[in-house]
Amino acid sequence: MPNLNILIIEDSESEAGLLVRELRRSGYEVTSRRIETEADMLTALQTAAWDVILSDYSMPHFSGLAALRLIKEQRLDIPLIFVSGTIGEDAAVMAMKEGAVDYLLKDRLARLGAAVAHALETRQLREKRKLAEEQLRLQQSALESAANAIVITNTRGELLWANPAFHTMTCYAPAEVAGQCLRFLKSGRHDEAFYRDLWETILAGRVWEGEIINRRKDGTLYPERMTITPVRAADAGITHFIAVKQDVTERKKLEGEVEFRERQISSFFSGAAAGLAILDANLCFVQINGALAEINGVPADEHIGKTVSEIVPHLAPEVVPLVEHVIATGDPIFTIELSGETPREPGEQLQ
Repeated sequence: MPNLNILIIEDSESEAGLLVRELRRSGYEVTSRRIETEADMLTALQTAAWDVILSDYSMPHFSGLAALRLIKEQRLDIPLIFVSGTIGEDAAVMAMKEGAVDYLLKDRLARLGAAVAHALETRQLREKRKLAEEQLRLQQSALESAANAIVITNTRGELLWANPAFHTMTCYAPAEVAGQCLRFLKSGRHDEAFYRDLWETILAGRVWEGEIINRRKDGTLYPERMTITPVRAADAGITHFIAVKQDVTERKKLEGEVEFRERQISSFFSGAAAGLAILDANLCFVQINGALAEINGVPADEHIGKTVSEIVPHLAPEVVPLVEHVIATGDPIFTIELSGETPREPGEQLQ
């Protein structure tokens, strides 16, 4: 049995009781409060939550139309049903225009339960619609303010919507590209096989992710990381595509700088006349250049993964304690001469 908390605006206690009994007969567990004045209604609205308001159309000290206005002033969403002894057609029309959800005559209360059920259902639908609209506004705000470019296209790749970040990235104004196929971004740097794979993937309903070179309005090229997600309708057919596009120019620039430095270091390491090696914490060789491999008399590739003791056991008594000391303390590396026979004291610290 559904619970129902109702506010009754009625100057007759007996008639208010009739309303409660009819609702209980209709299957509701009713909690009610009867009021007669505007002040009482204001207090009731501020101190309790009401599912439905049942109101007489006209009373000596208050009216149903005044009650409707008070609900609006308080910005409350509570359905109000007029239940009156007499109500003319003009008055009924006025009541509905002011926001009443229904009206009944007191001598025809058999419809009261159905009227209340309809009012509650309508209110629930209104609340769901309001929640959906709020979620839509939130999603729209998130898309609009996203740092990454976001676009929505139809299944032909024609632009239906794009956020401000897209227009900033491409230098195209919204009016210039609305409805156009995104091929206007093509750079000419990719062959037909690249685009064929992209389209075959998303038309099959799978997500495509990868890097692509595109062209801005001013002709400059830029790399972007793009993810395209198919959007399906209720019947599982694809209706739209959503693409999230991130300009990776700075990342590519940084990666290029890192690769250049790594090549420089690798070139210096491998080409140095002095023997050089990189050891891990277990004193295993991680990298070694040709000069040191020649000194040790062991091929460079045979050093990797093996310890100093395994490769040059005759030097281990001198090298191992020194390296262990450096690992344990973080002290600077010292110059040392190795004989393989008699350990010597460390020389001067390298500056």
